[in-house]
Amino acid sequence: MGAANGASVLRSWLRVRRSVAGLLFLASLVPGCAISQAMRQGFLNPVMASFQILAPREGSVLDDGDLFLIEGTAPQNNDGVVDRVELAFDLDEQWMPAEHSSVEPARWRYLWSDPTPGAHRIRARFQGTSQAALLEQIVSVEVRDEWSTAFALDNPYDTPGRFYKGQLHDHSTWSFDGWTSLPPAELAQEYQRRGYSFLAITDHDVVSYPAEAQNERLLLIPAYESTGESGHITGLWASRPADPVLAPQLRLDHITAQGGMAILNHPGWRVGWNGADFRALKGYFGFEVYNGMTSTDLRAERNLALWHEVLNAKGWANRVWAVAVDDAHDSGSIDRGWIQLKAPRLSHQAVRQALERGSFYASNGPSYTVLGVLDGAVTASSPEAARIRFIDQDRKVVGEG
Repeated sequence: MGAANGASVLRSWLRVRRSVAGLLFLASLVPGCAISQAMRQGFLNPVMASFQILAPREGSVLDDGDLFLIEGTAPQNNDGVVDRVELAFDLDEQWMPAEHSSVEPARWRYLWSDPTPGAHRIRARFQGTSQAALLEQIVSVEVRDEWSTAFALDNPYDTPGRFYKGQLHDHSTWSFDGWTSLPPAELAQEYQRRGYSFLAITDHDVVSYPAEAQNERLLLIPAYESTGESGHITGLWASRPADPVLAPQLRLDHITAQGGMAILNHPGWRVGWNGADFRALKGYFGFEVYNGMTSTDLRAERNLALWHEVLNAKGWANRVWAVAVDDAHDSGSIDRGWIQLKAPRLSHQAVRQALERGSFYASNGPSYTVLGVLDGAVTASSPEAARIRFIDQDRKVVGEG
C-alpha cells in the first residue's frame, strides 16, 4: 500500500481483490441471527424485533483478513433517525458507537479491527431517547488465522494497536546547514506540539538525541544522516556516525552492525540514489518515496516507479518499505511528509518492530480511516484523499476511486 495523496473527500471504502476493484457499500443484510435476551424472554414487540445483528450470523467462522464488518438494524425515532447503537466484545465494557447509514437510516455498521484468533462474543446494544428501554444482542463467532482463498495477502497492518504520527528525517542547529532551525530539544518540542508521537533528528554526520525532551507522549530515536558524496543515508538507533568518505555499502554495514536501521534518502536528487544503487546495496529497510525538501510531483511519481522496480528485483523476502519525510532545515518546513505507524504501544521496541514489518504508511497530507484486509480484499478509506489507486506488481492500476 503506497503513499496517500490528495485533498478532497472519498466517501466510500475502496476494495480490490486481485485485479478486481469496486466501491464497498453496505452488504445485503441476511436475516437469522441470535435474538436479544428480551426476545428470548417473550417480550417481543416491533421495537425489539427491529433491533438485530444481521451479520455476522451466530456461529460464523471469520477469516480472510483483519477487518470484519458487523451490520444490523435498529428502530427509528419519530424523526426517522436511529438512536445510539454501541458495540463491545467479549467481557470488555468499553462500548464503541456504530456508524449509521445515510442511505438507509435504520441500518448500522461497525468495522471490527484486529480481533485475536479464537472464540469471541459480539455484543450490540440500543438505547432509545427515553433511556427507558435498553436492548442488547449477542452473537458468538470464531476468528481463524488462516485463508480460505487461493491466495494470501501479507498484511502488515494485521496487528493490534493504534496509529502514531512520526518523523524520520529533519535537521536541528547541529547540522552545518541548519542555522535557521531550532536546537535539538526545542525542535523535538515543536514536533510534539504539531501532533507527532515519535521523532528522529537526523543531523549531518552527528548523532542527535535530546533525551531531556522525551516524555510519555514523545519517543525520540537516536539518529543521524550520513552525508557522503555518493548519497545520503539515515541511520536510526545509531550510537556513532560512519565516516562519510566510506563507500555506500560500508556506511550501511556500519549502521546495521551497531543495531541500527538504514534508509536511503532522496533518490533522484543531485545527491541521491538510482535504480542500480537500490538493486546492488544491501542492509537498508526503506527509502524516501517523498522528501519535503527535494520532491516534486514528477520526482514523486518516478520514486513510485522506482519502488516497484526494487520490490520486483529484490523479491518478497527482501522487500523494501517507503517512507515520507520532511527533511526540514527550519521550523517553517515541518509537516510536509511523515509516516503513520501502527503499533501496540509507544516504545522503542514496538516502533522498531513496526518499521521492520512495514506496519506504516507514508503521507504528505491525507490519513486513512480504514486500512487492512476485509473478506480477502485490500480495503482502504480516506476522507481527505482526492483519489485512491490500487497498483499491482506490473504498475497496472487495478482499482481507483
